[in-house]
Amino acid sequence: MKGVNNGWDEVTKFVEDAKSKGGRNMLNKKILIGVVIAVVAVLIGASLFVVLQAPEKAPEETPAGDVYDVDLYFDDNPDLNTKTLSKTDTIVTFSITVNNTGEVTEDVEITIPQYPLGWSVTTTPSSITNLEAGGTRTVSLSVTPSVGTLTGEHSISITGTVKDRTESDTITAKVSISEVVTPEYGIDISCDNLTAIISPGKSHNYSLIIENTGSAKDTYNFSVEKVGSRAAEEWS
Repeated sequence: MKGVNNGWDEVTKFVEDAKSKGGRNMLNKKILIGVVIAVVAVLIGASLFVVLQAPEKAPEETPAGDVYDVDLYFDDNPDLNTKTLSKTDTIVTFSITVNNTGEVTEDVEITIPQYPLGWSVTTTPSSITNLEAGGTRTVSLSVTPSVGTLTGEHSISITGTVKDRTESDTITAKVSISEVVTPEYGIDISCDNLTAIISPGKSHNYSLIIENTGSAKDTYNFSVEKVGSRAAEEWS
């Protein structure tokens, strides 16, 4: 048992050395496990080298980046995205809520990437600035279907995009037309004063008032006919 006693003496000396060097804290779990293994090795007459390691340093946590996001909805109710018009020359409006679902203040741009050709579609406002995290703003969508639009359901896409970023949300408004309005066309031309005295070589301007008396947008072409026996030759 002499070898065992000598081995135990070595272990005891190692522990005392650790204490004398201010190393009470050195007796952590890894050191204690090493000591126990050394004792067992000595008892069975084996030799053992114990390697002591300092505990690994935990990785530093990096702060998370700013989180941006946006959400659009119709007055908290998705079912409000469809409205019916009795005829196509009527204006319909939708109330849209823009919600900053990110963690920082955002600027949000409102666009209308898709709507029926010929329709008048606008948003008020067209952009939102300084929308705080968790905050909401209201955007009004005004839609005027063009005269002659066929009956049925027509879709309009509205997109909110965080300015200078890719985060966005798109919702769809639907307008159901139940009656087609047949366009009527008409024009009226008037002038406050059609009579003027003009000296030879001088000119005179007449102000004409053009009124669209129809029910649809129209384009007019104007022409001037010279009147009088000498007008065609000498007047301009």
